[in-house]
Amino acid sequence: MTQTLDDLIRDEVAHTIAHEDDPLPADVKVTRPNKGTVLSVRLTDEEYEMLCRRAADDGIPVSTEGRHLIVTSLKTDVKGILAQALRETLAPHLIAA
Repeated sequence: MTQTLDDLIRDEVAHTIAHEDDPLPADVKVTRPNKGTVLSVRLTDEEYEMLCRRAADDGIPVSTEGRHLIVTSLKTDVKGILAQALRETLAPHLIAA
């Protein structure tokens, strides 16, 4: 009997769940490539709750959400985007003032 893709996936999930607590082989080294520096950030309770809600909405851990927000903002010219949006929406006489 030939297994369908759904059958294969179900079998793999069942196997993974059955063995999720098995120890890693002795020759396996766990690493976090490209994530060598840890940053501690202080947030107010309100800021932390906002971050937690956003992470929950995205279905990811809070630290992953925080890292994503930091990396995205570093790669995005937020000031430039905001300035361009203001230029496009404000009347020219206000910008000249």
